[in-house]
Amino acid sequence: MRRVVAACLAQLQANTPGALMLPGRGAADDSAANAESVHQMRVAVRRLRCALRFFDTASARGARKRFGPALRRLARILGEQRNWDVFIGTLLPHCGLPPGPLGRARRRALRLRRAARGRVRDQITAPVHERLLKGLQRWLASLPAPDEGTEGGAAPGDTPVAGKSALRKFARKGLVRLQRRVKRGAKHFLTMPNKARHAVRIDVKRLRYAVDATGAWFNPRAVKRYTAALAALQQWLGDLTDINMACMMLRSLGLDEAALAGAQGGLRAREVALLIAAPLRFAKGQAAAGFWKRKQPGQPGKLRQEGRHGEHSKHGTHGKHETRSKQPIQPKTGGHHV
Repeated sequence: MRRVVAACLAQLQANTPGALMLPGRGAADDSAANAESVHQMRVAVRRLRCALRFFDTASARGARKRFGPALRRLARILGEQRNWDVFIGTLLPHCGLPPGPLGRARRRALRLRRAARGRVRDQITAPVHERLLKGLQRWLASLPAPDEGTEGGAAPGDTPVAGKSALRKFARKGLVRLQRRVKRGAKHFLTMPNKARHAVRIDVKRLRYAVDATGAWFNPRAVKRYTAALAALQQWLGDLTDINMACMMLRSLGLDEAALAGAQGGLRAREVALLIAAPLRFAKGQAAAGFWKRKQPGQPGKLRQEGRHGEHSKHGTHGKHETRSKQPIQPKTGGHHV
């Protein structure tokens, strides 16, 4: 946990100067740099909040109670600008609006984004933000050092084999819990309302960040495959969320009813095309799961593989009943959802 939190704080602070930059009119490069910095700050906050949930120690629970409200507020303000950045750069040009309404909608959207950028700037230059960062740094410094072997969490490379075994056991429990939540969500995804689908996306995000935080304790090749599958699944879910967000944002652009209905209809058609792929998307993620059940490098003895109901197979990792020997299809990754 100590290592993950330190990395999140470093990422947050490194991108603050870019988020404070206010691009001039027509400064496309500056605008892109500002948008990327805000995106990276948002990712850092999300990873930090997920880490405090996953590493559910007494110190993490105390940190959630102390810093949680400020982190949620920061995430919300960063998210408001991020939504406009994605809407203007990715979705608005493909809404199918005629040139006249499209130009008016874009000018209105740019004004709303400038206002959102101003709120980001106000937030991260406010004394409350400085207090948040200093408080997190002091809390991080108060955690036990890695070589003390306590709940602060050791760096995997410096941990004895027995210590790594305990860390794997802890991580395995959390990863199984999150994977089961994602699997339940996938089962009914197509019939869910948008709010429930968004909750599934959050579960996938938390699972991916948990894998990032604990993956060094497991087989790196298996972790890499699963991380790629989760990244692709998260990107796809993010595209669905962006479409629903864009349909709401269009209402604030002063469009007449006919233009609004046409633009939303075009976005909903894209949504349907994405939803058709839902079974395949979730199946690819599930196919790469389970690396935490396999024998890890440096782990002595035979690994007992859990069966469907939690019993252990007698055949070991090379028995005829092993079900995870096939190489999963590796989906392509990329995009703006991390």
